[in-house]
Amino acid sequence: MVSVSVNVRLGIAMHTMIRLLFVVLFSCHVLADGADVASLTAKAAGGDSEAQVELGKLYLSGDGVPQDPHQAFGWMSKAAAKGNASGQLALGVMYNKGVGVATDFNEAAKWYRLSAEQGNVVGQRMMGEAYDLGIGVEKNEDEAQKWYQRAAAQRDQEGAFRSKAYREKKEKEEKQRVTQEAQIKKETSPTAKASKAPEVTKEKQNSENIITTISGSIFNFMMVFLSVMLVMFWNSEVTFINPANGYKEKISRFTWLWTLLFAPIFFVIKGYWGHALISFLLFTPSFGMSAILYSLVSRSILVSGYRRKGWIKEGENPPRRRVRRTEHEEDDDEQYEDDEDDENVR
Repeated sequence: MVSVSVNVRLGIAMHTMIRLLFVVLFSCHVLADGADVASLTAKAAGGDSEAQVELGKLYLSGDGVPQDPHQAFGWMSKAAAKGNASGQLALGVMYNKGVGVATDFNEAAKWYRLSAEQGNVVGQRMMGEAYDLGIGVEKNEDEAQKWYQRAAAQRDQEGAFRSKAYREKKEKEEKQRVTQEAQIKKETSPTAKASKAPEVTKEKQNSENIITTISGSIFNFMMVFLSVMLVMFWNSEVTFINPANGYKEKISRFTWLWTLLFAPIFFVIKGYWGHALISFLLFTPSFGMSAILYSLVSRSILVSGYRRKGWIKEGENPPRRRVRRTEHEEDDDEQYEDDEDDENVR
């Protein structure tokens, strides 16, 4: 398809204007060498519009007379005022290019129209360009196409080219419009809505999963926070003593923190291999909850371990041991008790 951009159109318009000036200056020359300019001037002064146009061309080109754009503009104005289509076209070109008069695109469009309405093919094409580019008139592609078609009907090649480009552009736009309408209709049909229902359900499920994850994270944070608060305010440092050799070990008040951060390593250092393995295996499946739980019970685990080994807490009295007596000592005690009974009988 042919697509004409604004820059290309402006270039074509400039090329056309130069050609028009050439036409105005050199086409339809009625004077041969040595012609009587005075005779032509007399006819023009007498109101002959064709003579006025030709005399204006001579003053534009300087052929047989001194070149004078202002004189040319004056004669073209007179011819245009009499309804001469060629004079109207020439006057439009002079207003458009600022030749012999100040540039005025509105006046140029006005004289192009008058010329085009009389069937001047170049005037029709120039009106199409004016509407196409919005020069001197409000931009209107439909109106431009109308004038291009009129010029094309008179076998104007440029008019035919631009008319064809406009039609192809409109066909492309219409095709896109029909495609978009079909797509909208398809998307709004009951079948399309039904097919979108699972997608909506999936999105809803994803939203619920996100909410569940966020809620779980908040719950974990609260558990950690409460654990820290409980341990910080109710735990204190405790020292256990091995009665056999007097060796001492302390349970720090920050045991919960080491367990929370490094539970498997902490239990390995303390010699609790079972707890080290369990805390390691449960950490990922429980999303870290095992570390939180172990931080709460780690102190109790250590205390129970020391108790099982017979260690005592610093400040406590050691437990009294029961001494096993021999059989001879037990027999002596029985004999002593019998003697006491006899004595009481007497």
